[in-house]
Formats: sequence, structure tokens, C-alpha cells
Amino acid sequence: MRDVLRVLAPALIVVGCERSKNVPHTDSVPPVAGVTPQAVPPATTSTWDAALGPVLLVGGDAPATANLLSSNVASDTSSRMAGTRVTLFGRGGETQAASLQHLAPAAEGACVGLASWTLSTHGATLSPWAFGVVANEPAKTIAMDSVESMSQADSANLAAQAARLASALGREGSNRFSGLPYTVHSLWRFRIGTTYVLAANLIRRLNQEASPLEERTLVIAESDSSRSEYSTAYSERSQGSEETVESRDFIAAVQLGADARPVLVLARDYDDAVAYSLLEREGPGRWRLRWTSRRVRCTSH
Repeated sequence: MRDVLRVLAPALIVVGCERSKNVPHTDSVPPVAGVTPQAVPPATTSTWDAALGPVLLVGGDAPATANLLSSNVASDTSSRMAGTRVTLFGRGGETQAASLQHLAPAAEGACVGLASWTLSTHGATLSPWAFGVVANEPAKTIAMDSVESMSQADSANLAAQAARLASALGREGSNRFSGLPYTVHSLWRFRIGTTYVLAANLIRRLNQEASPLEERTLVIAESDSSRSEYSTAYSERSQGSEETVESRDFIAAVQLGADARPVLVLARDYDDAVAYSLLEREGPGRWRLRWTSRRVRCTSH
């Protein structure tokens, strides 16, 4: 856990790191009459992006392992891909080549439904990576800058803007979390052409002795300048018990297919299960949820 960055903004904002799982919406804010269970659209294969190939590759516990999730349960090939060449992407824009070697033994806390593979690099040492595709699929990583890598002025500015955008999502008047300070976790910035994109997860907590509650908000925003005001392009919000409320983490940003369409790979954590989503940019200021996987159960974290 990195040192927490504290900044002064219109509201008290604390910048930290989103807890990262190996891996794991609605466009509107959920009803606020009480705490509502989080809701994610059911898993679907019809909106899967074929440019990813047959499986989703996500970094495992070590750089030399990969977790594979099939796009289609009915035709799951994730356990039959020995020798398949893959391209691995890092959040910072790094690219590495490897091959799937053999299925790895299930580790303690492994998620049922994720095939774990060891990777072969013919003697080369793999660096940490976040996301991968089958090597013959057209894909290119988009470098993401974390808040920890930015100057103090830039990080303070982006944290303040993320909190402002989250506060402006609506229905604050009847929201029981209204007026509470935001904690900004896993704040990232990247560029698509001349457009700057801000991707942030924020938390507000309601400390009740018997059952503490949390509100988690995801915001994707765009700007035509690194220091100009950002405008919300997509958002999600969930509320519930701090033990079970849905949390989210940005795995990677990539460009897929011959048209190099920007896609954010998102992990969803439900305490005892994880799921994955693809958020696709449709055009300036417009992102949409394209695909969400089935949930896979995890014995422990």
C-alpha cells in the first residue's frame, strides 16, 4: 500500500491505492431510498469483442502466470491452449511476448472458473503485466499514468476534479452519504489522440457501529487539455456493506481491432467473487459498457 497523498480541495480528498485483486453497471446512479444492492448486467457473449480472441488474459500472482477467462462458457477453450502465443501489456505501455506453457496447479484462494497457466518466454524474464491477448489479434496498449507518478499539483488537481464530478452525479439531496468526504483510489490518466481521459474510483464511508456502509463511485471523464476541466463521460455507483459492496479496479487501457477502438478493462470484486467488464469508447465524451463476464467464485483473497 503506497503512502496516502492528502490534498486540500473543495472537499477533503484522500488519494490512495485501490486494493488490487487478480482481477474482478448501470449508467445511472441507483435509487437512494436506503442502501441498494449493487447491480451489474448479466454476463453476455453477444457483445464480446472478437479482437480479444477467445479468452481474456489477466496477470496472475506472479509475472510468469496468467489467468484465463473464456468469453463463452459453452465453448470454453481456456484449458486447451498450450503453446498459444500471447502478447502481454503493462499499464505503463510495456509490451511483452510469451507462450502459454501448461496449466498451473490451483493455488490457495484460486477463483473457480479462471484457468491459471504458466508462461514461457524461452529464457527471458517477464516483468509485471496487467492484461493480455492472443498474439495474432490486433491490439495496442495505452500507457496509463497513476496519481503517484504525477506532480503534486497535477495529482491534487485531478483528485479535486474527480471528487467534483462524483458529487455532481445527482440525487445528492436524498443520499445518506451526502456531505461525506470522498476517498479517491486508483486514479489514472491517459491520452487518446489529443483527448485526456481521467479514470477514478472513489469511496465514501458511513461509520455505523453495527454495520459500516460504503458508497463506491467510478468516474470516467474527458478533457481537451491536461489541466482543463474534465466532463463526465461514464459513471457507476454502488452502495452497501463495506464487506460485500462491489468494488472496481482498472486493469488496463488498450486499443483493439483494425480501427484501434479504445477499451478499458475493468475488474469487479464482490468479496467472494470477481467479474470482468469491457468499457468501450464510442466517440468524444461517450463510453459504454460493452461486455461483462460471469462471476467466478474465489475461496479467499
